[in-house]
Amino acid sequence: MREMQAYMAGIPYVEGFKQKLAEAATAEGFYEYTMFLIFSMLNVYVKTQVKCAGGRVDMVVWMPDATYVFEMKVSGTARQALEQIDTKSYALPYQSEDRKVVKVGVIFNADTRVPEDWMIG
Repeated sequence: MREMQAYMAGIPYVEGFKQKLAEAATAEGFYEYTMFLIFSMLNVYVKTQVKCAGGRVDMVVWMPDATYVFEMKVSGTARQALEQIDTKSYALPYQSEDRKVVKVGVIFNADTRVPEDWMIG
């Protein structure tokens, strides 16, 4: 997450899109899309808005040794994001895999557009 934070801090905005970027920065979908692109460019298998019995998981990332279940928020706390993963059983569909399941709650700062805080559970 520290590398993701540093990488996203270096993404420049285009002057003509400054207002649109400010509007997008308050929507969780903006961060899902951005992180999806980053993971995809790293040739990592990733999906967003993954449906399960409890709702829709913001993002799931499959690595050789672990499956990462992400809940991303623009407001609130990383703990609340992790609690949502537990409350809605977002990680349950991955428990039968041969990989470790890692839950990640991430809070983004709408002003800087980078991960501000995260918690791993």
